[in-house]
Amino acid sequence: MGNKEEKQVNRERVSIILATIILAFFLFSGCSGAEYDSEKDRSTVIATVNGQPLYKGDLNDRWAAVEPMMEAAFEDMTDAEEKKTTKEYKANLVDGMVKQEVLSQMASDETYQIKLTDADLLAIEAQYQDTLNEITAFILENYQQSGITDVSEEQMNAEVAAFFEGQGTTSDAFYDNIKEMKKRAKLKDAVIENVTDVTKAEVSAYYDSMLQEQMRTYEENPARFEADMRDGDLVLYYLPNYRSYRKVFLPYTDADIEIIELMISAKMEAETLEAIDMAFSNIKDDIDLVLSDISNGVITFAQASKQSSGVDMDKHYYISQDTITLNEDAKQAALALKTGGEISEAVEQTNGALIWQLIGEVEKVGAVDLESVYDEIAEMALADKRDAFWEQTQQEWLDSSDIKIYQQKIK
Repeated sequence: MGNKEEKQVNRERVSIILATIILAFFLFSGCSGAEYDSEKDRSTVIATVNGQPLYKGDLNDRWAAVEPMMEAAFEDMTDAEEKKTTKEYKANLVDGMVKQEVLSQMASDETYQIKLTDADLLAIEAQYQDTLNEITAFILENYQQSGITDVSEEQMNAEVAAFFEGQGTTSDAFYDNIKEMKKRAKLKDAVIENVTDVTKAEVSAYYDSMLQEQMRTYEENPARFEADMRDGDLVLYYLPNYRSYRKVFLPYTDADIEIIELMISAKMEAETLEAIDMAFSNIKDDIDLVLSDISNGVITFAQASKQSSGVDMDKHYYISQDTITLNEDAKQAALALKTGGEISEAVEQTNGALIWQLIGEVEKVGAVDLESVYDEIAEMALADKRDAFWEQTQQEWLDSSDIKIYQQKIK
């Protein structure tokens, strides 16, 4: 199974890189969209919070980072509508800047005197370095794709600086922002620490609300029930006729997946099926080895499932005739199993081979009674109560602060 685990790790790394590329696209695009007199706007005050000025340059940086994500919404707008929407969005950004400033001031207030410990600073440094490592890996990947393998330290430093500049910031400012976020998190902890319990009535009300929401959601969308069950979330309402399964997934080779994706994008149905058949046959030895190892007791199905998923947990999947998140072949292969422990044949998918093991029937149907989940509900109700108290406290701080916003300067 070692080679399969390596393939899984490589695929996860590719996914991370792709996510970074998408994020970077928005951020870099944001930089080119900003049109303003940078030096002038750095000294233009758009608001004050208890006498502390907030500057237009900071607003422009925030807008430049999010503007590309607004382009789709702007497409069907007139110039007047776009101008109005832009001003409203910038006003919301200013509100966020004001709120952050209020929280920063309260963190320094003598009532709380929030300070970062040595442990906090070490955690912040680790988070900062992790981010730098991800950015560096992303940049190196781009160089390598261009055939460049030798990148000097000076060149890399310049590229990292350009990356942050594309977000309207610097690495130092990014580090300081992590520190401020940590202070705000500690401020919240200090505020809510005295909210320590909930009444039975509050727990009951939280349970009733959550149950009604799940009943409505699951009846309308069984896939949500399946996802919550799979992810181990607290489920208060069980749909009928479900069974639980484990699965082993064996991916096709990268080359075969690329061919299949090309066939699909070209809408060549017959060729796509042929490519899938070929890809499946190319991993047939791997499939046979896994099934043989399970049959001979070399490895359990649960262990094989963990290895193929790359997650160190025994994940269960929930399937019924109403399941729509699987293609028909995969669903019918699961439903055809009759007894607990029975294993299906490998099923061809567009990206790999799928093998099911039936665990058994989900015996619960309908609502779960409160007493059986009281402690979990009480914990969730307490967290909700603390969040509400935190929101109320922030609003009180905002209401008592001397805030002036100069709307005419927000353009």
